[in-house]
Amino acid sequence: MSIRILIVEDEPGIADFIVRGLSEEGYTVAHAADGPSGTDRRDPASST
Repeated sequence: MSIRILIVEDEPGIADFIVRGLSEEGYTVAHAADGPSGTDRRDPASST
């Protein structure tokens, strides 16, 4: 199973940098630009 990571970051340049680095290391990465969007994208099966 691939490790999935959700990045919540409102600065596009920082988010792109983090997403690119983690993706290159083999992680599956999703990005949300703010907290409410991040909450919407959170995996309901994950622990809170």
